[in-house]
Amino acid sequence: MYLLLWVVASCSALAAWCGATVSPDTLDFGSLPLGRVQSRSLTLTNGGSGELVLLGADIRQWAWGGFAVATTVPQTLQPGESLSLEVRALFVHNLPCQGILLLRLRCEEAEWTYPCLLQAHPQDPDSVYALTDGLWGEALRQRLQELVQQQRVLPYDSARRAIFFDVDNRGGKVECVYTGQTIAVPPMPSPTVFNVEHTWPRSRGSDTLPPLSDLHHLFPTRAEANEQRRDLRFGLVRTVLWQLGGSRYGLDSTGAEVFEPRDRHKGDAARALFYVALRYGNMTGWLTAPYEALLRRWHEQDTVDEWERERTHRIARLQGRANPFVERPQLLERLSRVGGTAAFPDIAQPVLSDTVLEYRGREPSAEVRLGILNLGWGAAQLRALDILELPAGVEITPRLLDSLIAPGRTGWVVVRLQGIAGSSGNVRMRLRFAAGVRPLEVVLRLTPSGIASPWAIRLVEGDELVVHWAGPVPADIPRLTVFTVAGQALACPARFRALADGSVEVRLPRDRLPRGLLLLRVNVGQQVWWTWRLNP
Repeated sequence: MYLLLWVVASCSALAAWCGATVSPDTLDFGSLPLGRVQSRSLTLTNGGSGELVLLGADIRQWAWGGFAVATTVPQTLQPGESLSLEVRALFVHNLPCQGILLLRLRCEEAEWTYPCLLQAHPQDPDSVYALTDGLWGEALRQRLQELVQQQRVLPYDSARRAIFFDVDNRGGKVECVYTGQTIAVPPMPSPTVFNVEHTWPRSRGSDTLPPLSDLHHLFPTRAEANEQRRDLRFGLVRTVLWQLGGSRYGLDSTGAEVFEPRDRHKGDAARALFYVALRYGNMTGWLTAPYEALLRRWHEQDTVDEWERERTHRIARLQGRANPFVERPQLLERLSRVGGTAAFPDIAQPVLSDTVLEYRGREPSAEVRLGILNLGWGAAQLRALDILELPAGVEITPRLLDSLIAPGRTGWVVVRLQGIAGSSGNVRMRLRFAAGVRPLEVVLRLTPSGIASPWAIRLVEGDELVVHWAGPVPADIPRLTVFTVAGQALACPARFRALADGSVEVRLPRDRLPRGLLLLRVNVGQQVWWTWRLNP
């Protein structure tokens, strides 16, 4: 059975289960500058007649998101009580972003996730980098190339003199980037003592203007260290043949000759090489994929410091442009490769705001609202909603099905269920997307009012999660699977133990499980039970 797809322009409101309401259910931060914290609050209110428990508050967002929420869970709201939740936004990427705040709720009648939409449009206040708003992949690379092309070309002799008298001169001293040794300037040092290192070697493509004199990859070095480096790639030395001041020359784990700069220069060297590859292309194919992967690790480990910023600004005064990977190091995250295509795989990765809901209420009908966040870099095309399992007497009517979800954006699915009061069984729905995208499934467990699941899950002595069978003793051995909120199955040791009354329980060591909300699936023969539980 399946339902064909159509698009509805507006989203209908979620019918409140147990009287739970969230106001507002969309937090729009609007335009906000990078690096500035802004906060918005929403209020969860228990408008029902029984207790409402907030089991968890989590956020799902794109790789470049900046939303955060912190609250103590679980929290119990009595009838009429409200709880204020603060969501903070702090972005380092100037990309429009959406996320979903997942409020896992439980009451006498139901257990479900209330999805709240979060959205913001971070912007770079610098007019130069404002041109990169909303860009990643090849579009971002092309824009950055346009920026760095607008530079003056210096004669090599002028560039060499600038290194010692301006760019790297700090209080009349110049430091070797490899060894930490210094020399007084003026006078201009002899090349046999101190010279200029081409981070992208001349023999690898930088032997002619303009890369020959581009100050962004030229650094002062002791002649001895420069001779050891030669035109070798940087790498991790395992067999040391020479070392001085923290830098080493030798063999890596494969036996290849490499030069390893001291730790405080690793990130600087990586960003210099990324600049050259951006400005002039991957000359002679020197920046291979494995080499770039190593340099990216160095870029993350040795982050930009104040001196590196000052240095690139000094160069900008001479050449006209700073190194964008120094001024905005986060831009590198939005390029899949610098030495190859910068495009990310055109693959969608939709995730659901909820995968398992439980309804034990007495109302004959209810609405289920699900958010679909696309965490990939390709558009998610929703093709159909398939009904895989439907208890007798229950009917489903789609109210909203968003058919196209852009990268980093959220779509919605709203269905209305009728005939659910007193029904028993599972409503299983599958969302099918365009070819190549994994379908998503959601299960709504319908349990007649007053009939509880035969499984009870509780904490024991703070060290273990115990899954205990509270119903008739099963004939089959139970099987337990634990999932994260993202749907990842966890490998965790489970101990089955028979109790004196003949029942069965499964004990899970909490220190082997991630903290937060977990989804547990229990299989006994052909029967399946799902439940969310918190591992605080």
